[in-house]
Amino acid sequence: MSRYNDPVTYIQHNPRIGDGSAAMVAAFRKLDAAGTPHRYLCTPILLDEGNFILVASEGLVADVPTVYYDLSRLSDGRIVEHWDVLQTIPPQTEWKNGNGKF
Repeated sequence: MSRYNDPVTYIQHNPRIGDGSAAMVAAFRKLDAAGTPHRYLCTPILLDEGNFILVASEGLVADVPTVYYDLSRLSDGRIVEHWDVLQTIPPQTEWKNGNGKF
């Protein structure tokens, strides 16, 4: 993770994960051990503005279809701050429109 995240100044805004790259690695290991691994399948949206990048991805959380929105602030080519939102994708039979997530 330190290849992409600044290991010293990395600020995490997810209330379930501590600051620093080591805390993020520990959180993902804990999710895997609990049987709720996160798997990214595709990234249909990638936007950048100044030193911010928004990545919108589809994936699975414990085999449940999920959308990930990750916003990162970069400095010197590394992520120094991160915000995220996850949303479960219901079965298409439950959708109120045909637009999909992307």
